[in-house]
Amino acid sequence: MPRLPGEPFQFMSRVVSADGQTGDPGPHPEAVVEYDIPSSGWYFEDGGEPTMPYAVMMEAALQPCGWLSLYSGAVLETTDELYYRNLDGKAIFHREITPDDSTMTTRTRLTRNSRSGSMTIQSFAVECTIDGQPLYDLETTFGFFPEDALQNQVGLPVEDGEREMLDAESNISIAVDTSPDPNHPELWPSETLCMIDEITGHWSDDDRIRWRAEKSVDPGEWFFKAHFFQDPVMPGSLGVESM
Repeated sequence: MPRLPGEPFQFMSRVVSADGQTGDPGPHPEAVVEYDIPSSGWYFEDGGEPTMPYAVMMEAALQPCGWLSLYSGAVLETTDELYYRNLDGKAIFHREITPDDSTMTTRTRLTRNSRSGSMTIQSFAVECTIDGQPLYDLETTFGFFPEDALQNQVGLPVEDGEREMLDAESNISIAVDTSPDPNHPELWPSETLCMIDEITGHWSDDDRIRWRAEKSVDPGEWFFKAHFFQDPVMPGSLGVESM
């Protein structure tokens, strides 16, 4: 069975309620999950600002979907070893989380379940609140995939012009320094959440300015150990953080 993320990238404290029974939760199961926000959480300091980084906010909203996927029993319908991937999503972000906030409540509902062979695609509607006030609304899709379906990952289509921009010869080289600026300590994340190593390009084209950054893949990076056990992949939320 796929796993949920581990520490320090695990953002669920308890499941308050869930529809039905494990493996037989009904047609559109729903779960309510709470996350106790630590006032001294590592991400408040490492994110460069005294608010929860958006990548952590995304994870706290998405992980209950993963729990509900497993609770629904989708992986019980095949004997293949499966891997869990987030495919897409659209969200409305209502307000930031600060160390003064206490508990985040996430209500996630399975809205669609489609199976083809050993692959299963599931969609979810997610509502996150704090003290009953809107925090984050999300619609997202996940999939369970066998190993052979992940062997040839081509990613999003890239046009020729975009490929030229990605492959253009570097015209600058600026290493990213994650040590805090004593005059502006809030401006840059620490090494834990800094998802770029070097600025390798800067171009101006009419009214557009384009930057290019790179990050070396380190197999020992902390997030590979946390996401996921026996299936190390960079969290998509940290991909957003890199942008």
